[in-house]
This record gives sequence, C-alpha cells and structure tokens, in this order.
Amino acid sequence: MLEMKGKTADLVAFYRGLSPAARVALWVLLALEVVLIAATQRDIQRRPADRIRGPKMLWRVIATQNVIGPAAYFGLGRRRHHPGQLT
Repeated sequence: MLEMKGKTADLVAFYRGLSPAARVALWVLLALEVVLIAATQRDIQRRPADRIRGPKMLWRVIATQNVIGPAAYFGLGRRRHHPGQLT
C-alpha cells in the first residue's frame, strides 16, 4: 500500500478512528452540504441578475464556501419579491 505522509495520513487516521455511526453522520453531513451548494448554484443560474444583490459570479464563488456561503446567499444575496411589487 502507498505510504501517506503529513495531513493526509492524519485525516485517514482520524477517519479510521471514528465509530461507524460517526462515519455515517459525516457522510450525511457531506451529502447535505453538496445538495445545499448545488441548490444555491441552481438558484443563482435561474434567478435574473436584477433579483440578486451584487454580481452573480461573486455569489457563485461565495456559495462554494461550506455551509456559510449558501446561507449568506439565501439570507443576503437574493432580492425578495413582495406582494404588490411589480416583477
């Protein structure tokens, strides 16, 4: 087997030290993060630029930052449509 050095070896050792339930929880959280980032990217793609605060490209980059990026986009980046407001 290939020798691993440095941080990779530390991460592998950490993962192997987790209980089976903790491993499942880790994979579930990872999957949720990927889904959240994908939903954010899709919303940015489909939403007109005038309905987003700031440049779309900036929000695309921010949205890739863990859970904080998508939360920032959904909380701050989208302009909300209010009843009675013209589209």
